[in-house]
Amino acid sequence: MGSCPQQVGFRPERMPVGAHPGGMQTITAAESLAGEDLWAVFSALRLLDDAADAVGDAAVEAGRLVDDARWENQGVRALRLVLDEVRRTFAWEHTQLMLLRSRIAREVM
Repeated sequence: MGSCPQQVGFRPERMPVGAHPGGMQTITAAESLAGEDLWAVFSALRLLDDAADAVGDAAVEAGRLVDDARWENQGVRALRLVLDEVRRTFAWEHTQLMLLRSRIAREVM
């Protein structure tokens, strides 16, 4: 765990980063990640963004298919229900990816 000075020039004690007001990371804590580790984190965040975009686009397209499949025919109605389930699944996956991305970004930054 890193630390930061409480009062420069007055007290040599250091307080833990967790006690830093506002929960902000200090430069010492930010420097604890090696360049390769930081690069890996940013690469993972980029891949999560790409995945979230792809899943979000798929959810939109599935929604369009649901709208296009509004017919009275029983077979088409069944297809519409399956497509709607696929759309809901993509939307849920998109939400989960964005939550994971946010959590990783918060822990690193």
